[in-house]
Amino acid sequence: MPDSTCAPSLVNETDLLAGNLPAGSLAGLSIRQLDETIRRAVQEGQHQGFSGNCAAFALVLAGTLGEDAELACFDSGEHYEYVDHVAVRWRRRYFDASGQVSRRVLSRGFGALGLCMDRSDLSVLRLVDTTGGGMLSRELDCAAMRRDLERWASALGFC
Repeated sequence: MPDSTCAPSLVNETDLLAGNLPAGSLAGLSIRQLDETIRRAVQEGQHQGFSGNCAAFALVLAGTLGEDAELACFDSGEHYEYVDHVAVRWRRRYFDASGQVSRRVLSRGFGALGLCMDRSDLSVLRLVDTTGGGMLSRELDCAAMRRDLERWASALGFC
């Protein structure tokens, strides 16, 4: 029987931008379960969590994980106008659209861990370069990403 913490929640772009994220629907998953859920949801839903969409993806993911999640900004220092990547830190582990990823891999690919922000701090959307892809509505449909994360966690029997 599915756990109520995995019950699908409705969230749209307006809710995301207003900070009205229902929190914690995937908070009961293990690290391995979350990793598999992210990988399946991104692959099957053809979601883009990079090229300017990493911050939006991180906001959606952090919203599903609840209070323990925070936004982790990685930056090489090469660009003064934006950070290179935003991931989620949860239970002392890091996650992005590729699933669980080590801090070392993130640092090598995107630069040093800089500031960490509250999971619902929308100012993170202004910290990323959006010239490489569309922001939010073009490449990352926030409502669909959240729905797919919750659907895959349930379909995989994790909740």
